Amino acid sequence: MEPTIGRTVLYRLTRPDVIEINWRRVRAHEHLAEFRATGAQWHEGNQAHRGDIVPLVITRVWPYEYNPDTTVCRDYMAEHEDDIVWSNPLSHWGVNGQAILDGNDHLWVTSAPEGQFNGAWCWPTLQTVDYKRTINEQREEAGLPRFDIAALYSAQIAAHGCDALKRRLDSRDAAFAFSGLAARQRRRFSRSLVLSASMSLLRRFALLALSDALAFSGFSARHRAA
Repeated sequence: MEPTIGRTVLYRLTRPDVIEINWRRVRAHEHLAEFRATGAQWHEGNQAHRGDIVPLVITRVWPYEYNPDTTVCRDYMAEHEDDIVWSNPLSHWGVNGQAILDGNDHLWVTSAPEGQFNGAWCWPTLQTVDYKRTINEQREEAGLPRFDIAALYSAQIAAHGCDALKRRLDSRDAAFAFSGLAARQRRRFSRSLVLSASMSLLRRFALLALSDALAFSGFSARHRAA
């Protein structure tokens, strides 16, 4: 799969990224009055940590930025030379983009390689959902108790005091009773709309007939006078 502009991928923050993000946010809090007076961007958000995964919106693609046969180190600082990790990119693609942070700011990332290491981007993992499994099967796999739909509907009806409907419900047709009630309400509402529309048309025809009768009577009176 080739990265393209506008796609959203995942990016791992490096130590220099974290220092820049946290420094901007700390400085914004220390100079809050100055930032508000000048209208400058006030950076606020949760503390960033090395290795955090954030979404990255791609703004530019470099097709042949890297060679997968050579190693790179994006998470490098001179004062931490004993903690250098060299990794091989997974492809020759390099990307620029805007890393969306957990706050009101973002980070411009340049020439990030594809990989599973700090300073690299990767495709998000798609989680598939098996819709053929029932809710209770999924809850049993997760170690949760079974979901009794009939009992839930009965409890809701009892709480709302619908005695007439409560007598008709049992453990089999709770959901069907609710759907039937909704259907009856829709039919009743439709009948009321039809009735109101019919009455409006009848009133309109009556007004037209009355106006025609008045006009005809006036014409007859003028004709007799002539």
